[in-house]
Amino acid sequence: MFFSTPLLQFLHWLPVTQRIIYKVATLTFKTRLHHQPTYLYDLLHNYTPTDPLQSSAANLLSKPTTPTKTSDRTFTIAAAKTWNNLPTTVRSATSLHLFSRHLKTHLFSNAFE
Repeated sequence: MFFSTPLLQFLHWLPVTQRIIYKVATLTFKTRLHHQPTYLYDLLHNYTPTDPLQSSAANLLSKPTTPTKTSDRTFTIAAAKTWNNLPTTVRSATSLHLFSRHLKTHLFSNAFE
């Protein structure tokens, strides 16, 4: 079944690409907030610059270097890339409800502008 853009917009549904970003970002937020599950939490590392910069307070994740193109699909890299591309207002949410609301608004506006 194929949905057209106006129908997705009318139903307030995200396109597939934005839905994947939504799922990865939500899983990353839950993992960072609750430190659970530990096997995923251990894969996430906060970005700590060598010099004191404004980015040190930006709540970013460090993205490890990847030897191959297929390793870009691992959780560690996908989570860091997705998380770091979110606006600060979304990353700095204090609850899952606020995070989800800001994230969906951000993704929806990017998809249908």
